[in-house]
Amino acid sequence: MKRLLLASTAFILLIGCQGQASTATLDLTFKTDDEIQRSLLLTASERVIERMAFGLEESVPDINVEHNGDTERITVIMSQEESAAILQENLARPIGFQVMIEAEEDETPDISNEQYGSFMYTDITEEHIDWVQADTVEGGQGILNITFDESGQEMLTQLFADNIGKRIGLFVRGGLVSTYIIEGSDDDRKNIIITGIPSPELANIFADDVNVGTYVTFTPIP
Repeated sequence: MKRLLLASTAFILLIGCQGQASTATLDLTFKTDDEIQRSLLLTASERVIERMAFGLEESVPDINVEHNGDTERITVIMSQEESAAILQENLARPIGFQVMIEAEEDETPDISNEQYGSFMYTDITEEHIDWVQADTVEGGQGILNITFDESGQEMLTQLFADNIGKRIGLFVRGGLVSTYIIEGSDDDRKNIIITGIPSPELANIFADDVNVGTYVTFTPIP
């Protein structure tokens, strides 16, 4: 059983500000040399920035991109004075992707969720993500395929083998976004598939947020 619990818009801090227009400037560096991935990540970064800025001001910002060797510089024109600093802070915050496992009754949990129980950290984080792919299935729902690198696949295989019947929790920035019950030998242990997402748009937002959070570093420029 797989559930999407929270829309990825929960990652966006919604704060209303008043004041004069300002500019947020950030340098983007990529943790990949693959040119296709870098192009996809740059486009996804623009979408992430646009959604964050819209959450702050309820308007679509002007975004300019300058190429500078291995670095991309993005300038965002905000209509309110304090919004630029908030946007830069939100983008610089780590994604904090965690694959966690349901805690035993005698264990002190690392994180507890009122509805879905208590969880313990594993060693599987965004450092082990290869890519998150969003797609549309029949009926118009979204689906996510989270694939891992070789090390992540090995850890995920062992985690599934050792914890049949337990619940896995996927956490992003400290919040539970999905759960998955390990049902047995039929489970795919090299990746995690999340089905039943209400819309393809939500799936794409999640994929953008996690891929960008995994591979892109935002450095604010004064």
